[in-house]
Amino acid sequence: MACDTRLSKRFTAFGISCGAFYTQTTDAQCTDPSTVVTNDLVENCTPGRANIPILEIHGTSDGTIPYNGGTRRGYCLPTLPHWAKDW
Repeated sequence: MACDTRLSKRFTAFGISCGAFYTQTTDAQCTDPSTVVTNDLVENCTPGRANIPILEIHGTSDGTIPYNGGTRRGYCLPTLPHWAKDW
């Protein structure tokens, strides 16, 4: 919704809890999760405004989606600080 031209203007901000931000980078290529390309799965992210506020809540002890990134299901997950900075 944050990437949609129309919907991004209908909401003031967006919130995510324990998001899994998959990338097209495979686990074999996942050498540094703090530098992986984070926006390669969204082909047409065209928000209707700039600087959309995002609140991402994620615990550092999450055993499923690691805060510090890494591999999962054959793909590379970015670190959460890296994803937030890229957003």
